[in-house]
Amino acid sequence: MKELYSGVKAGYNLIFWYARENNLETLGSSRELYFNVPAEVPEEELMTEIQVPIKEK
Repeated sequence: MKELYSGVKAGYNLIFWYARENNLETLGSSRELYFNVPAEVPEEELMTEIQVPIKEK
């Protein structure tokens, strides 16, 4: 089965890489906001916002 929202994992990887490279610390839980659903749009049009709280170390 093909994974939907396949770009989300890459998004998390980028966020955590950026935090490490910029001396930032992630805090608490992250969350994902989904702006559309697979039943309504093609996979390439799926939009998800990833939110991760951060602070300077």
